[in-house]
Amino acid sequence: MVSLDAAVLARWEYGGKRFEVLCDPELVDKFKANPSDVNIDQFLATDEVWHDARGGDRPTEEAIENTFGTQDITEIATKILEKGSIQLT
Repeated sequence: MVSLDAAVLARWEYGGKRFEVLCDPELVDKFKANPSDVNIDQFLATDEVWHDARGGDRPTEEAIENTFGTQDITEIATKILEKGSIQLT
């Protein structure tokens, strides 16, 4: 896992809500080229989904289930990374 200080945001807005995960900026290009080449556990800074990661605002389990149809962080993160945007600095 990447440290929180080095992590960047991957953000996806759906249904009027924002969902974010913190990820390793050095693996972004590798993920975009071929998602199956990247181990999501090494790519993520935390095993959490956020509405606002910097503010510490987390969605409820019900909101996650309704949006993603699962609680599996790997599936959720993959969907956010594929459909959303990554905030590189």
